[in-house]
Formats: sequence, C-alpha cells, structure tokens
Amino acid sequence: MISGDHDKIQPIETLRRELLPRISGAVMQVLPNVGHLSPLEAPEEIARRLDCFAQGASVQALGLSRIQMPSLLERTLSQHPTLPREIASVRIPDSPLAQKAVDLAYRVSPAVVWTHVLRTFVFGALVGRAQHLRYDEELFFLASVLHDLGLTTEFRGTERFEVVGADAAAAFLKDQGVNDERRAIIWDAIALHTSVGIASRKRPEIALVHIGAGIDVLGLELNKLPPTLVAQTIEALPRHDFNKAFFSVLVDTIAHAPQSAAMTWMCETANEHVPGCHCPSFTSQLQASPFKE
Repeated sequence: MISGDHDKIQPIETLRRELLPRISGAVMQVLPNVGHLSPLEAPEEIARRLDCFAQGASVQALGLSRIQMPSLLERTLSQHPTLPREIASVRIPDSPLAQKAVDLAYRVSPAVVWTHVLRTFVFGALVGRAQHLRYDEELFFLASVLHDLGLTTEFRGTERFEVVGADAAAAFLKDQGVNDERRAIIWDAIALHTSVGIASRKRPEIALVHIGAGIDVLGLELNKLPPTLVAQTIEALPRHDFNKAFFSVLVDTIAHAPQSAAMTWMCETANEHVPGCHCPSFTSQLQASPFKE
C-alpha cells in the first residue's frame, strides 16, 4: 500500500488503522511531500516501488536468494528485510532483537533513511575496528538502526527529531524487555548523534553512531576509510540520491514542527527552506533578552 504523507482525503493514519489490517501481509509505504494524487505527483517513485515489488515477487516465484538480487536493499515491499550476513567485512548482528529493530526501521523509513542508518553502522564499525575499540556490538547496531525514527512520519513529534527518535526507540526497546541501563545508552546515542564535540567524548556505542552518521551524511573523514570497503558499502546500500532526498526529509520534518529547530543546527535550514518559518537563533534570542545591561 503506497500513500502520500500530505494526503488529506485519505490520511495515512486512517489507512493504517482501517484498511491495512484487512489486507493479509500488506505493509504501508509513505511518500514524503506527496498528496492524494501520488501517481501524478511522484510518478517515478511510484514506478520504482512497483518495479521493486514486482521484482521481489519474481524472486520468490523462481525460488532465488533475495541476496543475489540488486533490488534486495532497494526496498521490495517486504515487512521483514533479509540482510547479508556482512557488508564490507562488517558482520551484521542477527539476534532476534536486532531483527525486530531492523523490521521496525524498514517499515517506517523511506529508502533514503533506511539505507542511511545501515551505512551509519557499517561506517562506524569500520572506524571502531581501525581504532581498536571494544564495544557492545548489539547496542551499537540497535542505536544505529533506530537513530532516525524521529524523521519518519510515524514517529514525528513536536520536539527536535533526535529526541523524538530517542524516545521512540526507548519505548520500542522497553516493549522488547530491554533493561533500563541498555535503553539509556541507546537513548543517549540517538539523542546526541548530531551533537558535535559531545557525542564523540562518550562511550564507543554512542560515539560510533555519531561518527558513522557524520561520515555518511557529510563525508567527515571519509578519506580515512579504505576506498574498497566504502565502495562495497555503497554497492550493498545505495545512496538513493542522498543529498537531495535526505535534505527533503529533513525539511519536511522541520515543517511539521518548526519550533523544534529553534536554537539548533537546523535553525538556518528552517529559515531558508521552510516557507513562513521564522526560527529564532541564539543571537536573536540573546538580543531580545529582557535584562537591562
């Protein structure tokens, strides 16, 4: 089932509540910045997703391994994605909890976010290996896979997306029986993953999410990773026109709650790219301080 997140005639909340449960095995794909006439508004994206769905059906009919197919990580409409055992020599955790986190992130995330969170783990793991760091692999993986839940239409809230995502991840993990201490580490990793100069001073499971995301989004110190392993990562996890698509998701998230960008690194983006947004910066707030000097 494919729907636009700006559809006012058939809102995704209504479809998810009333129609989705009636179709056996169905999952919902949400297109950002698309309204009710999605075939007219986003014809190329609709065609791509239908093509991926058809390819996935053909794979099952022929009894082939999905890992062999290029469309594996191009989001065939499966609710339970099958990941390779390793990507770029990095082992992908496959515990029951890890798989449930993967299923959640896959279900709610657009392709550009889904592949980004996985590349975050791979790039972070490569850095951790180069620095001979010792860390809890599952904790790092869970934090990586769940770190952008706040950018999805299902979990968006009124606070900055990092905190919204951390809260959503913590709630999911609590439901899975994860103890308070481990949930707190993952909450910190997600809430701080954009906090330059802070996250990198924390324990490895937190620092590596920040580092991996920084490499994937901005290319920070990408040159320190082996080019062959970087190429293998991108081949397995395509970037989906990342710069344009991810920026669009970010702007749409800010537009949902403009106040969440106030005095954050998103303030400039909000003011320049969200129509009608007047997000206060630290400078403007300081200048408007009621104290008399």
